[in-house]
Amino acid sequence: MKQPTNIKRLFLVVLVLLLAVEASAVVGAGEYYIVNNFWGKLLTSNSDREPRLMAYDSTDDARFLFVAEASGTSGYVKLRHKSTGLYLTASTSNAWSVLLSGSGSGDEYLWAVDQLFDTHITNKKNTGKRLGSDFYSGSTYYFSADEVPVYYNKNAGALSWYSVIPSNGNGFEASRKVAKTAVFTNEYGVREQDDYRVSEPVEVSGIDYHIISSTPFENFGSVNLNGRTSW
Repeated sequence: MKQPTNIKRLFLVVLVLLLAVEASAVVGAGEYYIVNNFWGKLLTSNSDREPRLMAYDSTDDARFLFVAEASGTSGYVKLRHKSTGLYLTASTSNAWSVLLSGSGSGDEYLWAVDQLFDTHITNKKNTGKRLGSDFYSGSTYYFSADEVPVYYNKNAGALSWYSVIPSNGNGFEASRKVAKTAVFTNEYGVREQDDYRVSEPVEVSGIDYHIISSTPFENFGSVNLNGRTSW
């Protein structure tokens, strides 16, 4: 009688281990849109080939795609900008700027992206800091700007959270619609659920619920917050 129970326990242990491996795995090779969650803008390049956060333009889709390539270093990928063919690179001359440049072999070309949703993107050159942005610089207030600069020296915070959306070949909106829901424990130790868009009634209980899309509801989408601990 004990054998089925032991087999069941073994199965559960293996399942938990597999899920743990999947959750910690680096983003695999492929094409991705890289979205800053705070700004709702995508990582891309401006006309001067400088990395920027900008609003998506479907007429120039390749400009908003990055190709994750195996780097040969465990836990890190190279991020090649599809339109220019250049690589996202931390500057070697300072501790904050990000460039697009030709492929090299240094740590400045290597990025850690541990999960698809609500992730920090970290450069191997300075693993204590994250890819992110600022509210303003000098006289420029970026809420009204078409381009938001990105840097690699940011601390954990709202401006350094990204979601990495696999391209399905049909553009950003189509790729975002089929992106999976993410459920995880955030940096504050709170269970959080992220959806990109809600197309049916959702019941939320005992969890922080985030809808990341700038157009969150479609068709019959709605959210019912059940209980005082749902937000």
